[in-house]
Order: sequence, then C-alpha cells, then structure tokens
Amino acid sequence: MSESEECANQRLSIEDRVGERQDVELMYRFYTNLRDEINQSIDFQNQVVIGGGVFIAAAYGLQFSGILRELTVQNPMLKLIIAALPTIALFTISLWVVEQSRMMRAGHYLHFLENKINAELDGVYLTWENWLRNGNTTIYHQTHHVGQIVGYAVFLYGLAGLGLAVYAVEILGVSISSLQAGAFEWRSLAFVYFVLNVLLLVYLAQYTYRIIVHQESDGSDFEAFKAWETAYSERNTAGYAYQREIEMRREERVSKQDGYQEQ
Repeated sequence: MSESEECANQRLSIEDRVGERQDVELMYRFYTNLRDEINQSIDFQNQVVIGGGVFIAAAYGLQFSGILRELTVQNPMLKLIIAALPTIALFTISLWVVEQSRMMRAGHYLHFLENKINAELDGVYLTWENWLRNGNTTIYHQTHHVGQIVGYAVFLYGLAGLGLAVYAVEILGVSISSLQAGAFEWRSLAFVYFVLNVLLLVYLAQYTYRIIVHQESDGSDFEAFKAWETAYSERNTAGYAYQREIEMRREERVSKQDGYQEQ
C-alpha cells in the first residue's frame, strides 16, 4: 500500500470504518442511542427542576406576601398547599437524582463502548467520554460542579428546607415559645408526616452528595469490563461461530501486542 493510500485510509470517517464491520456497526448504533438517552435525560432534568421550582416559588410568593394566609382564613383547605410543599420539593429532588444517575450510568457504559469501538477499528474515533475523564478539563469540571452545587443542590434543598420550615410554623404551630414549653402535638399525624419528610430529605442528600463529588474512572476499569465481557460470552453464548470469532480476535490482539513488543 502506497503512502497516499495509507493516509486516505486514516482519513476515513467513523461511519465509513464502522460500515466495514457489522458487529462494530451494532455497537456504534447502541452508542448513538445511549447518547440520545443522555440528551433526553438532561432535557427531562431541566423540565423537572423548572416545573417544580416554578410551582414552589409561586406558593412561597403567596405565603410570604400574606395572600395565602388570608385565603386560608376563608378556606382552610388551602393549607394543603403548604402541606404539599415539602413533598413536592422531595419529589422534584427524587426525579433529579434518578435522571442524574441514569445519565451517569449511560455515560459510564459509553466510556466502555468508546474504548471497545476504537480498539476494534484500531484507531481513535470516539473520544468524548474519555476526554471528560482523562482530558485537560479542570476548569470545565469545576464550572460544572459549581453549577450542580448552586443550580441544583442549593436551590432544590433550599426550597425543601424552607418548605419544611413553613410547614412547621403554619401547620404544626412551632415557635420558639412552643418549643421551650413543648406546647405542640408531636404525636399527631401532621408531625409524623413532617418527620417522614425530614428523613426522606436526609436520605436523598447522601445520594446527591455522591452524584456531585463522584470520582471519574481513570480508564483502568476497561480491562475489568473486557474480562467481564469475555466471561459473559463464554457463559451465555453457545454459538460455535461466535465463539470462534471471539477466539480469533483474542489471538489477533495477542499477535499485535507481540508485534509491538518486538518493534
């Protein structure tokens, strides 16, 4: 092969190289589907936070302006708005945690797929997840984490804490004097509901902390992934053709590594 032909092969796009291998094409389709799933998760997170935040902010506006208090005098059933604030905040946080963990799980597997596809095509074509983990992204990661802490954690947990405080004052009748005298009904269902919301908030906080401070993979777990994949194929795939293909690829990789060592 001439030098010009070799350079032309190196310039082949990922789609061109993938089209040469049906197995890699399947992996690439799965890769793009996971990327779409991450984008959907991000959109849903934004919708959840905006929707929950708007509702809670409107309720707080009515409460602190005195309008809601006047309305509850005329219709005590409107106190349900205050009672619902902690639960709505918790529900918003729960959905955010679920979607964030879903996005992180997909991103972690995309990291494996990038390495696997690049290894199969013997080149560097997909690098987004690897760049996030190993690239020079210090300032970007710091900005992202600050955005998570301020935009999600502080905002959502601040609303939830404020909702619990309003509930304690307006529904339970808690004040400094009542706390000193113990003059509120702590055996009531309203108090049990309050404690349950506090416990759920603390429970969710530990997962929020793990999401914000999570450590990125250094790439070493890709070897563990390949070992798992090989064991899985040997354990669950009985087709002779597939097993033979796996064995041939394993021998091909070993021969390549031996060739590199000799050079």
